[in-house]
Amino acid sequence: MPGRVATVSAKRPIRVQPVHLYCGLVAALGGALIFQLLDFSALVSIQRAPVLFTAFAVVVVVGELMPITLPRRDDSASITISTTFAFAILLAYGTGPAVLALAVASAIGDAATRVVWWKALFNVGQYALAMGACGLLLDSTISLGHGLTGFTTVELLWVVAAGAAFFLVNMAAMTVMLVLDNDTTLWAIVRDELPFQALVTGMLLAIAPIVVLVAESTPLLILVIFIPMVVAYRTLKIARDKDYQALHDGLTGLPNRVLFFRRVEAALREAPSHTGRSVVMVVDLDHFKQINDTLGHSVGDLLLRAVAERIEGVLNEGDSTARLGGDEFGVLLRNAIDRAEVESVAARIIDVLEQPFTIDSTRLDVGASIGSTLFPEHGEQADILVQRAEIAMDVAKAGAGGHVVYSPSHDQHSPERLPLVGELRQAIGDRSLRLYYQPKISLRTGEVIGLEALARWIHPQRGFIPPDEFIPLAERTGLIRPLTMLVIEEALRQSRELRQAGYELSVAVNLSARTLQDVHFPDELARLLADAGVEARWLHLEITESMIMEDRARSMEVLDRLHAMGHPLSIDDFGTGYSSLAYLKRLPVDEIKIDKSFILNMAVDTDDEMIARSTVDLGHNLRLRVVAEGVETPEAWHKLAAMGCDQAQGYLMSRPLPPDELGRWLAGWKPRQVQRLPIG
Repeated sequence: MPGRVATVSAKRPIRVQPVHLYCGLVAALGGALIFQLLDFSALVSIQRAPVLFTAFAVVVVVGELMPITLPRRDDSASITISTTFAFAILLAYGTGPAVLALAVASAIGDAATRVVWWKALFNVGQYALAMGACGLLLDSTISLGHGLTGFTTVELLWVVAAGAAFFLVNMAAMTVMLVLDNDTTLWAIVRDELPFQALVTGMLLAIAPIVVLVAESTPLLILVIFIPMVVAYRTLKIARDKDYQALHDGLTGLPNRVLFFRRVEAALREAPSHTGRSVVMVVDLDHFKQINDTLGHSVGDLLLRAVAERIEGVLNEGDSTARLGGDEFGVLLRNAIDRAEVESVAARIIDVLEQPFTIDSTRLDVGASIGSTLFPEHGEQADILVQRAEIAMDVAKAGAGGHVVYSPSHDQHSPERLPLVGELRQAIGDRSLRLYYQPKISLRTGEVIGLEALARWIHPQRGFIPPDEFIPLAERTGLIRPLTMLVIEEALRQSRELRQAGYELSVAVNLSARTLQDVHFPDELARLLADAGVEARWLHLEITESMIMEDRARSMEVLDRLHAMGHPLSIDDFGTGYSSLAYLKRLPVDEIKIDKSFILNMAVDTDDEMIARSTVDLGHNLRLRVVAEGVETPEAWHKLAAMGCDQAQGYLMSRPLPPDELGRWLAGWKPRQVQRLPIG
């Protein structure tokens, strides 16, 4: 039925507001009208052709139970054929039977779709008043209850006017209710609803006189009327199904990213009428990838469905959720009162997701990290709000879960750089980042000992983006974890291929502070090693002094497990951190790497040379290998060799190389060629 209010029951306790008083008034007036119209004359008109009335009344009810959903710009709208046959009853049997049939059908339809009771009563009263106004106009101009046979052209024009009266009363009642309910503005209704409702209502009412004329002349021909209706219903249903598939997630049935953005945009347009504010949340599950990889995609799919149901279960009326992709969900709060309510909703979501899930008799523990943005404080466009909510979510995840409201401090880049976060996320998902490899050379023999894997990003539009730009961005936003896992997977694959080609070389990967504090990381790494068929001793893991100090207890736990698995551990950028020597000796590490800042200036700065020499001695006294980074001149090479440094990296031997060039470089490398270089 056009103009029908069809929202499900609210989860907030109902507090009496002006909209409730208004709906009660409409329901009372409509109920009084129904009681007034149910007189003896109404029964007489029905007895004139009871079978036809029954058929029309049944169609009115069925129409309410089987609405046709049409795709709209921001969402969808439902129409029914009830209007057509209720108007036909009015023309053929009078106002009383028409109002009664429409009121009963509306009540049945609302009960079947569980419309909140006060809106269901409003719907009954609204349609009773609209159909009553229609009948009142016709009763004052033509004789109702006797069919349309013999109607003059002028009388048919009055029928058209009556249809207009039905539309105007119906639309006015609905508009006032929506404005009072703070769901929209008067201008939004005029702009978005009036043209659509006028067109649909006009088409449905225009068919009614034809239905009555056909039924009165040849009752069997009424079946012909249903043929185009059935075809139209079926065609619209197919179009609706296709539109639904394009705008909804096939797994959970939730709106997808496209529809979520549309709803956010619609909420922002209507924001001036809200007593509260629009809020965008991005919810990301914790440990979902581990569950999915360990137990399989079928369990992961069932888990996502259960998560979707739990999130929907805690939202209030008018709020909505969507699956944005993978294990990431979006939530739109259309009318949050204040930040306290935002925190409350986030806490409810976290709480229900922390409750154990049982999937195929397996208990699964899943947490969540949530980032939120508020309109208009954090942006006035849907894409900006969602992007910044994702940044806040990444910050929450980097801080071991919970809820974070976006702050400009979470993103230190200029607004022009903000899209880089989403593009980096996409590059990681598409595996379009590349790994380059820099050789590590023995200072004693000149042989290649291993490789260090370094991530490189060649952006399709921006070109080469330096690691010192996107790595800190990944660390700040929480993308460093998936980036690290991607680097490890590619490094393991490269290590396997090198050994198959005859090169017994280790590959080193840098870990982040977040990875070092993730107690699940060793288990995930063990799975990656098993999948790649690579022994742990071939994968070196590099950490920095500063990241160890962030959470000593958890870092030590993870380091001990990694060391027990057989991974050689290295402290990168040694000398630039702030860990004590007493703490250093307790770390389960095998190697320290002298930061390149000391090596680059060693030839001209005696202090740097002294630091390098002291570091070599310290490392050897602690029974650790010592690697020098940033070796770019023969002088540095020979000085380090004289100090007894074990290995070296730097442009003197090779810049970081892509995999295809690495093979050629390895084939052409001569172990003694660096030792023979003259000092300039």
